[in-house]
Amino acid sequence: MHRDTLYQEVGNLESQLRAAKSEANYTSERLAVSEAALHDAETALHDAEAMLRAAHDQIAAAKEKAKTSVLDMYVSGSPSREAEFKIFNGAWSSDIPGYGMGDALLFDDARLRWIEEQCGGFKNKNILELGPLEGGHTYTMSRSGAASITSIESNTTSFLKCLIVKNTLKFNANFMLGDFCAYLDSCSETFDFLLASGVLYHMMEPVKLLQDMTKVSRTIAIWTHYYDAEIIIGREDLKKKFDSEPRVEHVGTREITSYKQSYLEALQWNGFCGGPVPTSYWLTRESLIGILNDLDFTVTVGQEQRDHQNGPAILLFAAKS
Repeated sequence: MHRDTLYQEVGNLESQLRAAKSEANYTSERLAVSEAALHDAETALHDAEAMLRAAHDQIAAAKEKAKTSVLDMYVSGSPSREAEFKIFNGAWSSDIPGYGMGDALLFDDARLRWIEEQCGGFKNKNILELGPLEGGHTYTMSRSGAASITSIESNTTSFLKCLIVKNTLKFNANFMLGDFCAYLDSCSETFDFLLASGVLYHMMEPVKLLQDMTKVSRTIAIWTHYYDAEIIIGREDLKKKFDSEPRVEHVGTREITSYKQSYLEALQWNGFCGGPVPTSYWLTRESLIGILNDLDFTVTVGQEQRDHQNGPAILLFAAKS
């Protein structure tokens, strides 16, 4: 009896041990779910705070504008090109030929000269441009003999700047106001060449944009920032803008990694030229080139600036294989 009792007690202990292990596994799983939920909640709170700050800025700007009399909209001096540029005084990015205004050399851009060499020239090509900003690249491609340029801009200020530049410098282009993502969704037209300079890193869905771009052109040029952990984590001015954990997607057999960034104080500048929401996703370099390769495009890398002041940047040309 003593031995039987001992066996029974051992059996009971083993049952209790199994129950304890099961409870521990359950608790561990619950903890993992809670941590994930906490991360999602923190991300949602971060986004909400950014949107609230942007809303406050818009309200403040609206209140300031409300103080302005409608009569202040009139110009009393003689007509001049300078008067047109002064509409957005202090909010220009580009150095406009003959007028200055900003510092960026987008009207004489070495990156575009490299792109022109890669695509065999702009002459006689039907071109789609995404996000012209102030028309610098549009101007150059038109002057290089493009047959047509459809240039789509969703930022109303940038769109009006493009019209001022076109009116002043006299070149052929069709500037359109609207979301180029929506345009590509329903586009049945194809183009000889597509330029997407300075737009990919402003997207919430950069992979979809790349996929849609490859549907309308067999040759594409992209200049964009990308996420490089070594660089971004090592710079406090960049690190504070990014989530610490990536978003991981699976497209076909490829794992695509991107990191959410927030514009933060950049939203307060009246010349802001980012995306339409307070955040966007930056692809890693490997994911960017990998998705293009998977779409059967051969990628040639041009200028690469890992030390760019606004984050690692890359210039590339992609052609259908």
